[in-house]
Amino acid sequence: MPRAGQWGPDPGGPLTQWHQHEGICFSPFGFEFSFETPFWTCPVGSTSITTPPMLHVWIIDNGKEGPFSADLDKTVQRQLTGRS
Repeated sequence: MPRAGQWGPDPGGPLTQWHQHEGICFSPFGFEFSFETPFWTCPVGSTSITTPPMLHVWIIDNGKEGPFSADLDKTVQRQLTGRS
């Protein structure tokens, strides 16, 4: 990336989707496995962070979403977890 905080180049043009995750609770002891929501805040002693910009490259067939999607396709999620 050109500078910290800037989005990187789009090597795949409109197929690549840079994104950030927000509201991840972090403590001095490591990640708290929790997220902020409109109804819940981070546990005492932790703080909310936003990740640096990232680009996913899925190495499995990601259905309709494609290999550079920000999210795993819902159909693929159901197949992997066995949930409908």
